[in-house]
Amino acid sequence: MTALWREELIPVNPFTRPGTPLRLVRNIIIHYTGNPGASAANHVIYFGKTLPATNERYASAHYFVDPGDAILIIPLDEQAYHASQANPYSIGVEMCIEPDGSFHLETVRRTVAIVAELCRRYELNPLRDVIRHYDVTGKHCPAPYIDDPGAWEEFKRRVANGDEEDDTMKLEQWQWKMLGDALDGLYRKGLLGDYGWATKAYEGKLTQTELAWINTVVFAREKGVVV
Repeated sequence: MTALWREELIPVNPFTRPGTPLRLVRNIIIHYTGNPGASAANHVIYFGKTLPATNERYASAHYFVDPGDAILIIPLDEQAYHASQANPYSIGVEMCIEPDGSFHLETVRRTVAIVAELCRRYELNPLRDVIRHYDVTGKHCPAPYIDDPGAWEEFKRRVANGDEEDDTMKLEQWQWKMLGDALDGLYRKGLLGDYGWATKAYEGKLTQTELAWINTVVFAREKGVVV
C-alpha cells in the first residue's frame, strides 16, 4: 500500500481472483471500464460480490481508478483476469470513465502516478512496456486511447517523464490571449461552465491535458450531451 492507492482486496474465487501467482511483471496494461459514470468503489462491489455470485464470466483487474479514488483489489503478486494470454506476466489497471465516456483529468493524473510507480518498482520502460488491452487482444479498450492515439502517446510520455501535472503549453503571449478569448467566447455561449479555464489561458498556465479535456466537454455539449 502507498499513498497513491488503497487496498480493498476481494475474496479469492474462481471468477475474479483465482489466487494464481503472477510469474513476473513484464507489462502494465491499461483498460477502461466501459461503464459510464461508475466509480472505482462500484467496481470493487461488482468484481468482489456480484460477478462471483452470477458465475457468468471470468474477469477482473488489479487496479480501479476514478477522479477521487484508486483501489487495488487483487495483490500485485497474483494474476487477474484482464488480458487473456498476458495475464501471467502483467498488471491490469482499469480507468473509470465519465458519463460521456471520457477520462476525467484527475483519473488520468492518478493513473499516470500509479503506472509511473509500478514502472519504477518493476524496472519497466513506460514507452515500451506500458500497453493497451487493444495491443494484446485487439479489443477496443481503452476506447479513448484507441480513438485518439495522440492522447495515448501523451499518457506514456507523462509516465516516462514523471510529468504528472506540469504539461503547460509553450505559447507566445499573443497566442495565450487568443486562446483565452476563445475560451471566453465558449463560456459566454454556455459551452464552458467554468470561466477559470479562460483565466488560466490568459495567465499562460493552461496545460495540454486541460485543453484536451475542454475540447472533449465542448464537443459533447455541442452534440447535446449533458456533461
